[in-house]
Amino acid sequence: MLYYTSLICLLLLVCCQATVTLRNESAVIADLTSEVEELKAQLRVEKSRQLSMSGHHTPSHIVLGLLRLWGITPQSAVEKLIQHLAKSPSPAVLIDVGAHLGQEALLAVKSGVVVNSFEPDPRNCKKIEGTHASYLANGMMVLRCGAASSKSGQMKMSINDEHSDCVGCLAGNKNVHGVKEITVPVYAIDDIFFKEVSAQTYVIKTDTQGFELSVLEGANKLISKGLVPHIIVEFDPHLLDKQGPETAVQLLRFLDTHGYMCMDLSWLPEKGKTKDQTSLILNNRDFIAALRAHEGWAFTDLLCSYVK
Repeated sequence: MLYYTSLICLLLLVCCQATVTLRNESAVIADLTSEVEELKAQLRVEKSRQLSMSGHHTPSHIVLGLLRLWGITPQSAVEKLIQHLAKSPSPAVLIDVGAHLGQEALLAVKSGVVVNSFEPDPRNCKKIEGTHASYLANGMMVLRCGAASSKSGQMKMSINDEHSDCVGCLAGNKNVHGVKEITVPVYAIDDIFFKEVSAQTYVIKTDTQGFELSVLEGANKLISKGLVPHIIVEFDPHLLDKQGPETAVQLLRFLDTHGYMCMDLSWLPEKGKTKDQTSLILNNRDFIAALRAHEGWAFTDLLCSYVK
């Protein structure tokens, strides 16, 4: 009898332990499930979704994270991104719209990244033809002396005889001293680069003094097909306003609806700042209002990465 009693007690103890273990495991699973759901919610808020493109490319939110960890300044952001592209097994082509004197293009070709540049100011174009002659000759760089926009054709452009940075050279400024009007060819990026069947990817950099939205609209097919993992765009509400009062919002909305998450490069970690100050653009109007409220002429560059 004692034997059976001991056996029954042992079985009851085992059952109790098993019940406790199951309850503990259930609690752990519940906690993990809660954490997973919380992470999912955070990812949805930040739109940190993994890149749904070729496996050759690092997920874009990881690239954005690396930019934080590098502690880089805005001036070196383009250089770091170019270095990242150069190390890829299947490098993207840099489409440099508003090349100016070809500074970013030079960084890219020296790193082994092929560049297609657009520069509408004939004076800048002539300088690039001289300073980048060897890269133009060996095919690492292609230069189009014209503008990029939503449609191919021609457009009138104002240039300043006294300087060539074009901040004061937008169309409509003909009455400003030293400004004259010229006609330049215009290219839609899709008309040049889009193919129905293509594995080639592109990075677009656009610095076009308020015409950034038109440039991206001209690349809508490439962007919609997921062939542009990264876009670097100058964002200046004052210049964008010249194209219409809602253009700044429309530009951010275009990037958002096409699946891009944008980081304000002017808020990247610099001396005297913490890495926590790196900012993702989550509220378009608040971001624009903050720029408008800034003392002086406020503009920035955005690094926008395609995320699923």
